[in-house]
Amino acid sequence: MVRLFFAMTLMLVNCQSGLAEDTLQEVLDNYVLEVDRLLKSDEKIELKVQYLVEIDQGIRDLIKRSENNSKLTWKNSYQNIGLIADYFAGEGLMYNGLILKKAYSLDSDHLLEYTFFSKMNADVNCWSLDSSNVNAGWAYLEKFPHGPFALDVYYNLGGFYLDLLVDIQHAKRFFGNKKVFMGERKHFYGGVTFFTYIIDDKRTLVEQENNARAKLKQLWDKYLALSEEKPKWVRQILQDIGKGGDIHVYFGTCDVGC
Repeated sequence: MVRLFFAMTLMLVNCQSGLAEDTLQEVLDNYVLEVDRLLKSDEKIELKVQYLVEIDQGIRDLIKRSENNSKLTWKNSYQNIGLIADYFAGEGLMYNGLILKKAYSLDSDHLLEYTFFSKMNADVNCWSLDSSNVNAGWAYLEKFPHGPFALDVYYNLGGFYLDLLVDIQHAKRFFGNKKVFMGERKHFYGGVTFFTYIIDDKRTLVEQENNARAKLKQLWDKYLALSEEKPKWVRQILQDIGKGGDIHVYFGTCDVGC
């Protein structure tokens, strides 16, 4: 019965682009019920992981469709499948990747090209990645350079280096090219994450800036090569860093959906 539901629901979501709003909402409600049933079932772990990955993909597709075709109404039960209210857009829902995290926690080896992405924690937290998230992103690209989430990793990891680059340039305006220490935090208006990166790095600010610029270009050049969308603002950022000037816009302010 569980397998039949997944087959029907995934076919419904993936094959019909013009679903009515109430139908999309119904599919989402069914996901809540079936995730609960699945986690309590005696299915083999490998099958549970497979189903959770399929549900994760279905939710991502549904949220993407709802951005263009409908407004999904919030229900408290949606927290159980990783949905949160999209405060940035003022309506609709965002997905934090919880189902993929559950799949990885059940088996850290099966369908790793999908589940390993959860270690990056980039679905909602892409503006404040810490070192473990960044390392996980690079590890994903090393393991799965053409994996199902490679495009997301190139994009979000590039966003991290964009924000880091902006904060390094900001620090340079205060401190020149000298070493920055924690006691000087009061002079620095960037995020705590990026300030920690800056003071922990033994290189000069100019060397750090060049490194962040190179990493950003590497990641977003690859993103544009693989992406069908090719956002104009991403192309503009790459043009700007190619000219060697300062960047004055953060990743989160350009793409609130991440």
